[in-house]
Amino acid sequence: MPDDSTRDFGGQFQAVGADRYRLPTSPFRSDSGISIPVNTTTAGTSSVVEDVLKQPNGNVVKLANNTVHYLVQETLDGANILTELCGIIDADKGIVEYSLSPDDLPGPGVYLAAYNITNAEGLLLHQVPRYLQVTPNLTQGLSSQRPLSIGEIRLALRDYPDANTLLDEVEFSDEEIIWALTRPVDIWNSTPPDLGTHGYNSFPYRAPHLDGAIGELLSVAAHHYMRNELPYQSAGLSVNDKAKAGNYLQLSETLKAKFVNFVERKKYELNIAGGFRFKPGPYGNLGY
Repeated sequence: MPDDSTRDFGGQFQAVGADRYRLPTSPFRSDSGISIPVNTTTAGTSSVVEDVLKQPNGNVVKLANNTVHYLVQETLDGANILTELCGIIDADKGIVEYSLSPDDLPGPGVYLAAYNITNAEGLLLHQVPRYLQVTPNLTQGLSSQRPLSIGEIRLALRDYPDANTLLDEVEFSDEEIIWALTRPVDIWNSTPPDLGTHGYNSFPYRAPHLDGAIGELLSVAAHHYMRNELPYQSAGLSVNDKAKAGNYLQLSETLKAKFVNFVERKKYELNIAGGFRFKPGPYGNLGY
């Protein structure tokens, strides 16, 4: 088998096997198409990503005589992780490609990202938002405290187009799932006592995190169904396909309460352990 050819991206960078390993942007967006898409890659890999840059109204961003950089930042502290120069593949259609080496990529998790489009004078013309999801690499080993992924949430909900026979589409966009993943961590960080904060990619309690995230998603869906419920009749049949709010909300409240109960119990445990650890006396050396 011949070696992969080296592909030249407009003189800006080169990537080996680009045609074979190009990664598309996730198609799972909201019905309106305006939600923020997600670029997904695997830790420790040499990835080439192809993307189409669009304005909020859906029109493509014209890239002639412009420069595009791909930026990635941490979700909580805003620390810059990488800035990558993109190759413009089709300026009229807003298509760009760029490569990410293993050294570029952060650890597994979800990060804020964007494309900065500047003109020849260096003036920022557009910023097109994205998320970057980095999934674990099996060859590097898996941690029991690895962050939850979008795919795991979809698996838990069976949220796939072929499984949603009525919708024939996913129920939740990638952006909604990412928001739901952040909510339980925010609840942990804001619940007293203050025992330190966790980042969105470093929350170590995977099972409760899953319960909390699904509870938040079901709450979002319940509000959607309440807002759009409208029974109607057609061809002698009564139809009310949005009459799901009650069931969704009940399960949502159960899962969210389960997560809050876990937070309270775990923080109580950690607080007590910390008190024994630092309080002088016969309980000061219990091995914590």
